[in-house]
Amino acid sequence: MFTHEDLSLTDADTDRFGQAHAELHAARSAVKSSRVLAALLIPALAPTAAAAAQASYALHNAADTDTLTTLRKNAAQAAEAFVTEASRHFA
Repeated sequence: MFTHEDLSLTDADTDRFGQAHAELHAARSAVKSSRVLAALLIPALAPTAAAAAQASYALHNAADTDTLTTLRKNAAQAAEAFVTEASRHFA
């Protein structure tokens, strides 16, 4: 997701942007299906899974590269929070 938005902000060539766009859709699909699966199998993880997914979706249409970098860090932290919560559940 980061690469797609970064290319969007830097006016990359059409072919590279098109490839990144296809990869973006695959990544969003993977995030959504993982979030739904976690919520169905372990309802206690649903809020943390949703927060991690939302943090990754927030990268879309970032205003500038500094904002995009901050949003990327936020998404990584949210994903780590999900992993931490899941590990507590399975401990």
